[in-house]
Amino acid sequence: MFYVKARMGEVDLKVQLTGDNLFAACPKCGKEIPINLSNLLADGEVDFNNIRVYCGNCISKKLWGETKEETVLAVDQIRNEMRNYIQSTNTYICIDS
Repeated sequence: MFYVKARMGEVDLKVQLTGDNLFAACPKCGKEIPINLSNLLADGEVDFNNIRVYCGNCISKKLWGETKEETVLAVDQIRNEMRNYIQSTNTYICIDS
């Protein structure tokens, strides 16, 4: 059993972690986001002190930018990173339309 332990005055409070009671707060807007612990642990080593979970709205702004100019820069950056990855791994991509 995994649980969170906190001291409140003279009392130790223990709350069992289940699939329904683990949440994170978006670091940008504070929105409460439910967390699936299995998915989080599936990636291997987890550093709970350095994990940041953004809500969908804030991650879109973080990835794509809040303005048209920031969005264009984000798309260009992704395009360059993909190009570098493809060249470094000798990967070929064919897109049928």
